[in-house]
Amino acid sequence: VAADLRDPLDADARAKLRGVDAILLDPPFANLTPDDLARAVRRVVRAAAGARGDDDDDDDDSFCGTTPTPPIFVGYRRKRGAELIAAFEGLCGGLAATDLMLHYAAGVMPNQICLFANPPGLAALAAEGLA
Repeated sequence: VAADLRDPLDADARAKLRGVDAILLDPPFANLTPDDLARAVRRVVRAAAGARGDDDDDDDDSFCGTTPTPPIFVGYRRKRGAELIAAFEGLCGGLAATDLMLHYAAGVMPNQICLFANPPGLAALAAEGLA
């Protein structure tokens, strides 16, 4: 589902996200803060769970734990990882850094982009022998 991460999700996007298997974000680092990403993921997870909620209430995590949380993966600069982890604190298990580095065909930021994941994401990586 393509959407501007800073805008509320429309009804069509919310319907497409219901029951999503995983969430993968590879954001433009200069344009979005870790707090922007956490707000966007909160909206997506709320929609995936089919939970009712106001997209403007970006601190409402009451939907977490009501249905299984999908694996969440975020590619982000390792040196700013503490900011990302802090922004996701309390959001459906939070995020942790993995040892997986993302590499881009264009050679963007070589060896600087790490994959972060929530507990279901870490479990999925371990099941695949990647963690």
